[in-house]
Amino acid sequence: MDTGELGVEVDGVEHILSNQQIMLYFPGQFHKQYIRGDKSSSYLTIMFDMNIRTKDMAHLKDRIIDCTPSCTN
Repeated sequence: MDTGELGVEVDGVEHILSNQQIMLYFPGQFHKQYIRGDKSSSYLTIMFDMNIRTKDMAHLKDRIIDCTPSCTN
C-alpha cells in the first residue's frame, strides 16, 4: 500500500490496509481488493512463485505487515 486505504477480503475476512502496509496471499486463498468509498489510493499488486514450503511461512498468513524503512534495508 503506497497511499490511502485499501479494503482486502481474504477467505471471507475483511482487512483494511493503510499507508506503508503489505499483506501476502497464500496459494489457494480467495481474495479481492477494493478502494473504500470515494477515497483514492495507490497500491501495487505483485504475483510471484516461491520455492518454499507454505508451512515455513505460516506466521505471515492473514497478517498485515507494517513496511517500515527497516523492511527495505
